[in-house]
Amino acid sequence: MKFYNMGNKPLTYDVCCKTKVVIPAGTTNVKIAFRQSHLTRWDEDLKKMVPMNVYISGGKVYHA
Repeated sequence: MKFYNMGNKPLTYDVCCKTKVVIPAGTTNVKIAFRQSHLTRWDEDLKKMVPMNVYISGGKVYHA
């Protein structure tokens, strides 16, 4: 997986797993692998299932 390191740039939006916020907006030092998850979600704009992003924050991995 290729991760993009956000460094000191804060997240613009909350990262949620279902209804729970797992990484709040404003969090820094987050790594993101865009559409690299084995899990999928429905994208209303594209009208199809797309792979989720993978986030690493505080040593924990999230698929959201």
